[in-house]
Amino acid sequence: MPLKQISGSLRHALALSRGYLESLLKSRAPVTPDAFQPATFATKCAYGLGQASEGMKTNAFSLFTLFYYNQILGLDGALTGMALGIALVIDAIVDPLVGWLSDSWRSRFGRRHPFMYASILPLALGFSLLFNPIVTSQEGLFIWLIVFACISRVSISMFFIPHVALGAELSVDFQERTSIVGYRQVFSILGGATVVLLGFGVFLADQEIRSGALDHTSYGAMGITLAVVMASCMLISALGTQNRVPYLYQVPDGAPRHTAWGILGSMYQQFRGILGNRSFCALFFGVLILYVMVGVDAALYLHVTTFFWQITSTEQMYFWAIFSLGCILGGLSTTKLSEWFEKRTLLIFGTVGWAFFQMLPTVLRVLEALPENRDSALFPFLAAVSFAKGLVVVQAWIMYGSMMADVADEYDLETGRRSEGILFAAVSFSNQAMTGLGTIIAGFILSFLEWPTGAHVDVSTIDPSKVALMGLFYGPAIGGFALFSMLFFLAYGIDKRRHTEIRAMLQSR
Repeated sequence: MPLKQISGSLRHALALSRGYLESLLKSRAPVTPDAFQPATFATKCAYGLGQASEGMKTNAFSLFTLFYYNQILGLDGALTGMALGIALVIDAIVDPLVGWLSDSWRSRFGRRHPFMYASILPLALGFSLLFNPIVTSQEGLFIWLIVFACISRVSISMFFIPHVALGAELSVDFQERTSIVGYRQVFSILGGATVVLLGFGVFLADQEIRSGALDHTSYGAMGITLAVVMASCMLISALGTQNRVPYLYQVPDGAPRHTAWGILGSMYQQFRGILGNRSFCALFFGVLILYVMVGVDAALYLHVTTFFWQITSTEQMYFWAIFSLGCILGGLSTTKLSEWFEKRTLLIFGTVGWAFFQMLPTVLRVLEALPENRDSALFPFLAAVSFAKGLVVVQAWIMYGSMMADVADEYDLETGRRSEGILFAAVSFSNQAMTGLGTIIAGFILSFLEWPTGAHVDVSTIDPSKVALMGLFYGPAIGGFALFSMLFFLAYGIDKRRHTEIRAMLQSR
């Protein structure tokens, strides 16, 4: 019954939205891109709100999906990791197609918005069912996880890829782009924090059992609630940015239509061209390496906090609130920092800083340099590390998005083609594929450790050497990937002077 109510409510909301769009489009006179107007505060907020859904999806998958299917439902760790990895790889394959289509789409709703609207209902239904399986066997859970993880991820990508590409089009100014990406990342952080607050503070709050995360009865309601909140953010964001369409680039009337083979051929040719851009390759391959680390970190997070640190659901909520506060404060400082430092410098600083704070606590614990778990002195230290990690990692997040928008300008200068969608989709492809690899690795780590499953498992019954090994895998083993990604980031070549030259040449041609 709840799923039927959700479907009916969303259909009603979409019907109302269609009426709003019809009136909006009829009331606006045609505007050429030459009459470009700066994005207002309201537009930036509406745009940023769309990223909240991506932040919610990311945290929900990262924190709860592997833990729920492996620890609560009892699906084998290797199978859980493989299912999530398969879903990520399928999503990664779809991303470039969505990017290419949104670059080439012609409609009165613009290039990006049709995909943003079309993604809302499938996301809500797929994500709701992901946390409400009706099967119990190993084979059934494995297939269920693949199917609904795929639906959820592909649906959000149909929104996310055009949405990120839209952000690159909202401004042509070097500094203003950093501000727009800052709004996007702040809302992403708030979306992720919403998942934590609803998850650990409401649905999985500590009760009589050791940790609320082990309460199997609340995951279904949590999944449905998050699905509704995500869908609402996506709809409001799409409606709130629809009025920018007249100011954006439109595909010319004489643009060629493509067959299926023509689409694949065009995508291949564009990818070949993109890979000829040095700055794009620096970001692409740097992030490719970095996201293996992100995948392992995300998949093992709840296992590590529950069993390695023995953190309760209430403490989980506090840690994420502190981390989010660090991200928000760091994000507010990013625009000013980008005036003093090059974007590449801030990207490297954020990446290396994140890796350092990722490794620090587990290394100190293995060296027995920290208080014991449940000691009152441990919480302030871990909280300080979470805050510092948030301050630095947000610099990398924001700079990465801002730098890719600058790459789109350079690629336009080289080819005469606006391809924000395919550029962001290519990097998203690498993110998804490598995060999938990281998730698969995490699943095999659990199988290698022969990690016990079930809501009844207590840390006192687990071999301490297994707990220590998990901490080492989670900390220093994955943190080292940041050093390799930094080598690629050093090759990025668009600084403030170069971007000024690019914009001048684009405006003069």
